[in-house]
Amino acid sequence: MMKKFFLGALVVFCTLQMQAQVKVGIKAGVHSSNVNDEGSYTFDSDGIDALKIQFNEAPMSLHGGLYMQATLGTFMIRPEVVYSTNKHSFLVEDITNMSPPTIMEEAYHQLDIPLLFGFKLGPLRLNAGPVGHLHMGSSSDLTNIDTYRGSFEELTYGWQGGIGLHIKRLNIDVRYEGNFNKFGDHITIMDNNFNFDSQEARFMASIGFDF
Repeated sequence: MMKKFFLGALVVFCTLQMQAQVKVGIKAGVHSSNVNDEGSYTFDSDGIDALKIQFNEAPMSLHGGLYMQATLGTFMIRPEVVYSTNKHSFLVEDITNMSPPTIMEEAYHQLDIPLLFGFKLGPLRLNAGPVGHLHMGSSSDLTNIDTYRGSFEELTYGWQGGIGLHIKRLNIDVRYEGNFNKFGDHITIMDNNFNFDSQEARFMASIGFDF
């Protein structure tokens, strides 16, 4: 369904740019993740509690890429291709060996492909639309857990919405991103598929420059 939507929107964009004002540029910025889940999750082995895991924090991460914006009157469509890094840490406690909780970090890289629609009101731009996340790779301290398996989906989906400001060739964006997948759904421990009771959200800020 989402693939058909992206394809249809691309056709609309190609048609629109024949009549519209088109800008192409480069952007870079920072983002922070928000996982609204303070619960801890226990895994058992042979009916005995063996391991406890809890989300700890998500440090500020970076993103950067290219955008193209076509404007016709006040209406605009803006596809982007953005490479982003993401970091999270977990608090892991080995209950079997009564070890103190340990912080384990995880990092992954993805190609974000937002397709935003909106309106341009003078220097201001209001836009929102779907975003696809193409998984590029990951590294994780959780691999130190013998029973851990990590399996990221190749392509996941979400949405973005926010406000932009154009000052000559400079543009500034602030956005909120929601995702349709549960956070941590790539984690399998002791043959148990795992995910937190929360969907990851991101707050994003970037600066772009029109070529």
